Amino acid sequence: MKAICISNVPENIYTGLQIMARKNRRSLKEQIKLILEQEVELANRSFLNSRCR
Repeated sequence: MKAICISNVPENIYTGLQIMARKNRRSLKEQIKLILEQEVELANRSFLNSRCR
């Protein structure tokens, strides 16, 4: 599995991610990974839908 390092994250975004992770009983890393997975899946579905038209 590949690793991604993100720097210069605004404080409010970082805090928001921490809150989301805590609410979902996940680590910050797990929460970010889930968000990325969901966004890629959404983008893929959107791309496929636009090609079917």
